[in-house]
Amino acid sequence: MNKVKVLFVSSEVYPFAKVGGLADVVGALPVELQHHHCDARVIMPLYKSIKQKHEHNLDFIGWKMIKMGWRSLYAGLYTLTMNGVQFYFVDNEYYFNFDQVYVEYVFDIERFCFFQRAVLDFLGDFMRFEPDVLHCNDWQAGMMPLLLDAHYKKYGYHTNIKTVFTIHNLKYQGIHGIEVIQDLLDLPSEYLTDELSIKDGAVNFMKAGIVYSNSVTTVSPTYAYEIMTDYYG
Repeated sequence: MNKVKVLFVSSEVYPFAKVGGLADVVGALPVELQHHHCDARVIMPLYKSIKQKHEHNLDFIGWKMIKMGWRSLYAGLYTLTMNGVQFYFVDNEYYFNFDQVYVEYVFDIERFCFFQRAVLDFLGDFMRFEPDVLHCNDWQAGMMPLLLDAHYKKYGYHTNIKTVFTIHNLKYQGIHGIEVIQDLLDLPSEYLTDELSIKDGAVNFMKAGIVYSNSVTTVSPTYAYEIMTDYYG
């Protein structure tokens, strides 16, 4: 029986970069899944601190030019293995050559638009790994299920991939203007509607992840209950 192939997508992963609990979960869960008939791997940005600390352990896989609106931008892909888990890192100095994970909100929206596009472009033959499950975490990966449909599955690519979206912190949702996101992600208007990805007149990455993913989870049953109440939700 073949192992289930899972790729976790996250803006932060312990021990490489940590701001909050998101990093702890995505750092620990793939290690545990290796003991449950899964080939669990992780992909995240290559921040400056990671490059400096692990430069001698990082193996370069290759690079692609990623379409971002009217521009095409370099994205490199590196990898290393730690605790039995293979980690991938997306490199672009303009977006990720910072010591901190998060820089400035509007710029962060653009940074993680690029990150999501790059991850999807790397899947399959390029990274020699086609996951059965793409596990997207928080708003920084929230547009991926939608992008997978808009730019790949519709054209016959990655058609067997299922998506899971996990909510770690509902407070931060990734909200920005429609025209900017439509340009950055090259999205047809049919994907930018109140039913799919628009909330209160703006694109909401968290909403897109909830609506478009095959499954939605949270970090605990208690948190799942809390975010469905009027106070937290």
